[in-house]
Amino acid sequence: MSPTLTHDELQRYMAIKMLAAGFPSNAHKVTVATIAMYMALLSDIPIESLEAAVLWCGAHYKFFPAVEEIREAALIKVNPPPLDIEAWAEVQDTELIGGWQLPEFSHPLITRTVELLEWYRIVRNRHQDAMRVEFIKAYNRVVAREAERAIAITDTEGAWESLSTLVSKMKALPGVAE
Repeated sequence: MSPTLTHDELQRYMAIKMLAAGFPSNAHKVTVATIAMYMALLSDIPIESLEAAVLWCGAHYKFFPAVEEIREAALIKVNPPPLDIEAWAEVQDTELIGGWQLPEFSHPLITRTVELLEWYRIVRNRHQDAMRVEFIKAYNRVVAREAERAIAITDTEGAWESLSTLVSKMKALPGVAE
């Protein structure tokens, strides 16, 4: 008996197929092997984020996107971090009501920056203009680093191993041919 796609794999398969359908001039070029490659290289992205990225890419790109563009859309474009000055304003507003405990912020990159600079230090600093400059520089570095991480493929060995398995599973689907 031939292997079948798991529920997660089927969702990823459908997401990439739908993305291909959004670019009709390229749809015939998107082979089973292409879909398998995309599925393997996007396997670490939660399915909800992948589906949102597919919609985002379909609305914003003229040509079928590369894996890197889909990863960036899933991890940055769909839930973009606030602008640096907005992040600082949120920290300042929270400082007024937050006390010494590290509060929850609207975006994880704000929290990461506050952790790096130490919440206590931010709250206690008497030179808020200097702290604002330091926060904005640190925040922009955190955002840039997260953008680099977003497009990086971390498990190339696992992705490579899953490729042939995915191809054989997809070929077993009704109506799918190479």
